[in-house]
Amino acid sequence: MTPSTRARWAAVLDDFERSGLCVREFCDRRGISAPMLYRRRRELAAPAFVEARVAMSPPPAPIVVELPTRELLRVPANACPRTLAAILHAIAAVHAAAEGRA
Repeated sequence: MTPSTRARWAAVLDDFERSGLCVREFCDRRGISAPMLYRRRRELAAPAFVEARVAMSPPPAPIVVELPTRELLRVPANACPRTLAAILHAIAAVHAAAEGRA
């Protein structure tokens, strides 16, 4: 149902409620069918469908660590801090051993 049709039928149903007439008499006077009045009343009572779109935000930029070897280690921004710390400690230990400081 378009917004204009919805508004038009909402006005008709308001008129019906205020009229004090029975459905048949109101519909006869308005030139509409009783089943249509019931249908539109049911449709307007139901929640209206609203189209929604979910906008995906880009993933956060990764954390970039430059290693002593000048290589870059890229870690997702949402990486577990404990895991990242363990990786960096392991890299430092390997680097220290390679330089003979272990």
